[in-house]
Amino acid sequence: MKKDILLIPNVLTYTRIISILFITICFINPTENSKLIAFFLFTYASITDFLDGYIARKFSLESLLGKILDPIADKLLIIMVFILFISDQTITGYSIYAVLIIIAREIIIMAMREFLSHYNFEITVIHLSKWKTALQMIVIVGFFTQSIFPELIKNIIYINQIILWITATLTIITLYQYINKSIIFITKELKT
Repeated sequence: MKKDILLIPNVLTYTRIISILFITICFINPTENSKLIAFFLFTYASITDFLDGYIARKFSLESLLGKILDPIADKLLIIMVFILFISDQTITGYSIYAVLIIIAREIIIMAMREFLSHYNFEITVIHLSKWKTALQMIVIVGFFTQSIFPELIKNIIYINQIILWITATLTIITLYQYINKSIIFITKELKT
């Protein structure tokens, strides 16, 4: 585990976690370009989300630490940015409910992973979850655009809300799939 700390994929994950702190600072202490800086940090973090896994698989640099930290970093990034958009009122009204669905799912999945890891069961990524994650990234970019360029708000806000609700729907579907997969595992374990 000690040698895993400095593996390139893990270092990318650390930088993603650190970027969450700086994105938060940009929202809490707004300046003229802070949202733009936060957007670039989010873009960087999103790219590292893809790169760390790709590099780990391509060069056989997968590690236990990476398997633990990567999904946590992903979920923290998504949850924090959505909370920041609610706090600065970029996300309002019924859209908040869609965000709460997304956040609740992310927390439930983290808890399930932790619980099931004690039984040596790893929740593997469901293909539909990759689409959900991609849509989350797209909708967050849309909210950044809405926040940075308010003059475009009329054109973007409706598209963003549609994508957000599609994402929330996929979130519910994938949560159901993960719960179903976990119940099947637990049922098999109880029978043995």
